[in-house]
Amino acid sequence: MGAKALLTCLADVARAHDASISQVALNWLLARDSHVIPIPGATKPHHARANLDALRWRLSETEFDAIDRASPKRRA
Repeated sequence: MGAKALLTCLADVARAHDASISQVALNWLLARDSHVIPIPGATKPHHARANLDALRWRLSETEFDAIDRASPKRRA
């Protein structure tokens, strides 16, 4: 799958949660690995609020799996 498929998947999940694509991506990263600590940008107060809002909900297992499948695979 390519970047277009990933963006489509993220946008679909974002609509379902009334969230932004960035919030979905942040939520997915946090759910993916407890050892990964993303550091999202926040140059303005509303950016920080949007990042915090990504923590107010969780991806369903189905949503997580869909994003995972659409994401580029990591090389070992």
